[in-house]
Amino acid sequence: MFIGQSRGPAVALFENAFSAFARGTLVQTTNGEVAVEDLQPGDDILDVDGQPSPVLWIGSSSFIPADTGRRTPLVRVMSDSFGEGRPAGFSTFGPAARVLHTPMSMRGDQSAKPVLTSLYDLVDGTNIIEISPPTPVQLFHICLKRHSVVCVNGLEVETYHPGQNVLRNIPLHTRDKLLSLFPHITKLEDFGPLNYRRAAQARMPVA
Repeated sequence: MFIGQSRGPAVALFENAFSAFARGTLVQTTNGEVAVEDLQPGDDILDVDGQPSPVLWIGSSSFIPADTGRRTPLVRVMSDSFGEGRPAGFSTFGPAARVLHTPMSMRGDQSAKPVLTSLYDLVDGTNIIEISPPTPVQLFHICLKRHSVVCVNGLEVETYHPGQNVLRNIPLHTRDKLLSLFPHITKLEDFGPLNYRRAAQARMPVA
């Protein structure tokens, strides 16, 4: 896996930092929708509450199935799968994409709040399908000052956060390698807390 001019291990810990949005995904900013590949550090992105937050970091990687020797788990979401305009047109996401979503099992609970659910866990073969493109796919992820949910192609998707405990449970040299990819991060605490709860990793239907 290549990250800019650097090489990172092709393992989930590193891939998740660079593999949420496919090239061409439109991100809602204070200046309207901007393709993710055209974003620059300092651009103000609107979160789901309409509050602007500057981009601190943009990660990009090229996933080449033939080189990795394995299937690349990309997900294509068809138009209106989560409601009208959600998304607006079919959209392709990488394995790190999590959408703010209320699972069916929680919809009868009036006090339940939406949780961040992996799009890969919502694959149903109709509205949300797994795809394995034969050619390289450029993927991106973005990091704001704090963990947020932003609007991309009409869907509410989280910004990058490694998770509360994941970096504490890996070898020191691996952690240092990952942290070195983020110029604005000097210690684990700089990522801040997870501001939205993540669902357990289990396939679940959209509706």
